[in-house]
Amino acid sequence: MAGRFLSLFGPLSRFLPEVNSPTRKVSFNEKLFWTAMALIIYLVMSEISLFNIGGEGWQYESLRIIFASNRGTLTELGIGPIVTGGLILQLLIGASIVSADLGNSEDRALFTAAAKVFSIVLTGVQATAYIISGFYALV
Repeated sequence: MAGRFLSLFGPLSRFLPEVNSPTRKVSFNEKLFWTAMALIIYLVMSEISLFNIGGEGWQYESLRIIFASNRGTLTELGIGPIVTGGLILQLLIGASIVSADLGNSEDRALFTAAAKVFSIVLTGVQATAYIISGFYALV
């Protein structure tokens, strides 16, 4: 049974996007096709520039490979907010600050909903921090 903190995300889980389990056996070729499609979409997004944003360098440019991000594009934040949201929750559960049994399907669903909410919040926080800090020299 989830602790009080994770149960707060129960009502929000209805509004969050979710991928259902397949109802049939999915072939390897079909999995490969959809993986390639997701990769192509991500690569196209990494080439679409944000309005009025310059693409000049950054002193930690090599970190962009790790974060899967591309300066001045739709993938500016990369996978950072998603990974960070899940990592924060795992650390809270591991330190017993938040109680949850991830072997329980109900707790696992609440954990997933909380990770999605944290990812959305962290995206807003990081985007706001980029704008306020002057990281973007608006042209």
